[in-house]
Amino acid sequence: MNNNLNELNSILFDTLRGVKNGSIDDKKATSIAKLGGVIVGNAKTQLQAVKMMSGATLKTELFGEIKSDTKKLEGDTFTLKLQFANTLGCKNVTEAISKHGNLGFTKLFDEWLKENK
Repeated sequence: MNNNLNELNSILFDTLRGVKNGSIDDKKATSIAKLGGVIVGNAKTQLQAVKMMSGATLKTELFGEIKSDTKKLEGDTFTLKLQFANTLGCKNVTEAISKHGNLGFTKLFDEWLKENK
């Protein structure tokens, strides 16, 4: 078992199939569904924490172990802006600017730069 949301999804669909074909009773299916809901709620809480920690470089494998790297920032301006855009959950600078606006992105980037240099 991988203990991640993909695995949970597989288990829930297997349970659904089991209920449908009669190999899993309703009581057991209800228990599995309730536990799945608790796990999803926990994942949502972890996601909120990751979003709040936008100043740190975070590595996560679908809400698995989260490690914070406190490396000194290095690189040219574009590289730094790309790193910052990634901390905002964006794939690139363009996506971050479209999400926050040019002025908003620049202001957030400047604050992040001051905090992390």
